[in-house]
Amino acid sequence: MRLVLAALLLSLLALGQRLVSPEEVARSQVIQRALPAVVRVQGSPTAPGENQVVGTGFFVSPFRVVTNYHVVQDLADLTVRLADGRTFPAERFAVDPGIDIALLTVRGLQAPRVLAFSKTPSTSLPLGMGVVLVGFPFGQGPLASYGILSGIGPLEVPSPDPSVGAEVGEYLFTDAPLTVGNSGSPLLNLQGEVVG
Repeated sequence: MRLVLAALLLSLLALGQRLVSPEEVARSQVIQRALPAVVRVQGSPTAPGENQVVGTGFFVSPFRVVTNYHVVQDLADLTVRLADGRTFPAERFAVDPGIDIALLTVRGLQAPRVLAFSKTPSTSLPLGMGVVLVGFPFGQGPLASYGILSGIGPLEVPSPDPSVGAEVGEYLFTDAPLTVGNSGSPLLNLQGEVVG
């Protein structure tokens, strides 16, 4: 009788435990690995009376951070802040307003981690695949969100630089929550590679 009661008690305890799916484990591991590579990008507005812009970027080499051009376009005194709160000066290394990309050089720090880009062309990514976004929404964080790749397609986007025409290219669409400050965030697959 005691053996039956012990088995019953163990099965009741097991029912109360939530099983973690392999995808949840992978997602958590991707977030933990990405956090040291993701930075908050900020600076001083160049025009008087302008609001401070805060965005996100991520290390792609030991001293280089990629972000969106519109994040740094009108900023001076650029800095990047790591997840641990340390802040370092940065400067523009290269920009392409047409595709809204900026590459920054970070001074006084070697990247704690670098994110690698997926070798899979974006047009070959399967719709519905899980994606993770790590960034600094509203300048807070870093915070992570999760969703799926919900679409891939051409989109005409006006350039933030009036001297450059609109860019038409392949864009990835996701249902992962995005807010102000997420601009420049890496969109990662469940292998931890940057897909967008």
